[in-house]
Amino acid sequence: MSLTRPPYFEQIQDSAQRRWDQLEGDEEIAAPWWLLFRQVQNPRHVLSELLQNADDAGATWARASVVDGTFVFEHNGHDFTEDEFRSLCRFGFSNKRRLLTIGFRGIGFRSVFSLGDVVRVAAPSLAIRFERNRFTEPIWEPDVSINTHTKISVPISDPEKISELEGQLEAWGRSAHPLLFFQSVQELVLKEKSIRTEVLGPGPTPFSERRVLAGEEVIVFRDELQPFPADCLAEIRSERGDPNLELPPCEVILVAGKEAKNRLFVVLPTDVILPLPVSCHAPFVQDPARERIKEPSVSPTNRWLLRRLGTSLAKTMLIWLSEEQPSMMARSEAYRLLPETPLVVGDGLSETCTRFIQAAFREEISKRRVLLCTDGNLRGKNNTASLPAPVVATWGDDVARTVFAPEKEALLAHEVSKAALTRLLAWDLIQIISPSDVLGRLQDQTAPPPPCPSELQALTRLWDYAQSHIEKERWKWLSWWTQATVIPVAGSRHLSRACDVVVIPTKPRDCPEEDWQFLLERLFVEMSG
Repeated sequence: MSLTRPPYFEQIQDSAQRRWDQLEGDEEIAAPWWLLFRQVQNPRHVLSELLQNADDAGATWARASVVDGTFVFEHNGHDFTEDEFRSLCRFGFSNKRRLLTIGFRGIGFRSVFSLGDVVRVAAPSLAIRFERNRFTEPIWEPDVSINTHTKISVPISDPEKISELEGQLEAWGRSAHPLLFFQSVQELVLKEKSIRTEVLGPGPTPFSERRVLAGEEVIVFRDELQPFPADCLAEIRSERGDPNLELPPCEVILVAGKEAKNRLFVVLPTDVILPLPVSCHAPFVQDPARERIKEPSVSPTNRWLLRRLGTSLAKTMLIWLSEEQPSMMARSEAYRLLPETPLVVGDGLSETCTRFIQAAFREEISKRRVLLCTDGNLRGKNNTASLPAPVVATWGDDVARTVFAPEKEALLAHEVSKAALTRLLAWDLIQIISPSDVLGRLQDQTAPPPPCPSELQALTRLWDYAQSHIEKERWKWLSWWTQATVIPVAGSRHLSRACDVVVIPTKPRDCPEEDWQFLLERLFVEMSG
């Protein structure tokens, strides 16, 4: 059973025909159309453009392949509405509800003409084709059976384009991270190979979710939608030559995972590599070929988006630290979002983008408390210290802090990893009590002696810790073992120095009582007998 033309088809077709009649009669008007049309003829973007359209249609799966020299793309999204079909047949107009790329407004679909001269679209209510010479004018395809889903096919005009397109499909198969940026598409089938992304559950913060993509677990963090500032809109309108262009609010997206490629994405990966713990997506202004993003120094839009990424990264980390989590360990995982270093060397595009992101990150965390403490509260650098684990194990949190960091309110949570501690130190967010600080405090004769630990066996951890660092700098700690207050004495609540303790089996028989009292007043005498 063949399709019947919907009632609105002829009206939309007539409108497109009149527009092309006008263009063909006025080269001055037609020239900008053809210039812009040629600029988007890049096979690299065909799949991403069609996937965005499928996502807008609510598709949960899409399929792309090359069959007998024809590129075929299918998805199970909803059928075209009249408004959507009208938009498909117009140039420089878009009805997209969500912005993934700024792109060339309303003409992303035209990138399919980079593959061939004829594009066929089959849907439950439509069977049409577009031809290059009038690329927005729909032509009804008679005798086409009813389709249960949307199918787009393009006979490829050049064998060289087939190998190029297949290379793009293979690239998607190797790294399908762009699937994470869509709202509804969860499966992409490429030449019979299925790549899926599934939601495992909510993430550690609002607007985040844990996903698995091709076997890899990642966390996707979405920022709130924000409208473009006036200077950004002015830039985009100038870029597109449309003073009346309106854009919907946009979001930025962060992806954290062991295999996250740490790149800047505009759906597809750009050549910007980020020395950050996340990959980033935002609708950046790109060059016409859409291989690079526009230099931030001359693009207020890109500067704004980069700063948003940095702010979002900081806020996400802080919310993660603050949110009620299953455990302190789960909260301490938030530090995986902290960049390794605030220092970025180089003047390339990657370094420039990273500096914008990290400057906004630093500005945001400077306003907040970022240190997770043992009591579960967040504090700042002036109120928090990090002590070596053997020191804390010897005395416990409160006593160790009182002895070695009395000016601080709390200690950094034990669940914070060494890697996270190194990053906190690099950002100057934490004061770490060093081995030299510990050894010096225990040797300081002007400081009160530390109390005996509740379990004397715990002292062996402290002694092992001290010895391991003394061996590294023997010249500095030659007299430490005799001068340091690390010796327990029976009957005393505090540790003593070895030079002040005498160990004897019993009181010497020939020692006069007067001499014995003299010793007791000046030394700790340990009776071992």
